[in-house]
Amino acid sequence: MKLPTLFLCSAVLCSAAWASASQTEEKDCMETAQTQAEMNQCAASKARAAERELNQLYKALQKQYQDDPAFLKALKNAQRAWVQFRDAEIDLKYPKHPENPIFYGSILPFCVNSYYEELIRARIATLKEWQTGVEEGDVCAGSIRSTEDIGKGRAKSE
Repeated sequence: MKLPTLFLCSAVLCSAAWASASQTEEKDCMETAQTQAEMNQCAASKARAAERELNQLYKALQKQYQDDPAFLKALKNAQRAWVQFRDAEIDLKYPKHPENPIFYGSILPFCVNSYYEELIRARIATLKEWQTGVEEGDVCAGSIRSTEDIGKGRAKSE
């Protein structure tokens, strides 16, 4: 009889502790935004955070591949091209209408920043492949080092 009661009390205590911890976690700003201006500000903040994460990843890749000048040059060129692509994608989704500057309404900053963040998150996912590596034996990996080489901190050609 004491064992089931002990389990029940443990479950109740664990549930209460989990609920308390969940309440103290930081809420997403979209959960608390109540006005369009707050939503716009939140989307801009999230886009800036994604951009900071991308910049940190880019710098980490530069350091990780510092012994490979051909890769570094290609990375720089690819990133410049991606920035142009990103900007063109945003212009494609939300083309400017000079005859009607409020064509998309007050939600436009929110939409643009949300799409901007989405594009950046996709870029981060792509570049992380170079950071984390691929399994040994992937014959099409190109400049992406194996997870084994990355773990040992060595270049692909060693």
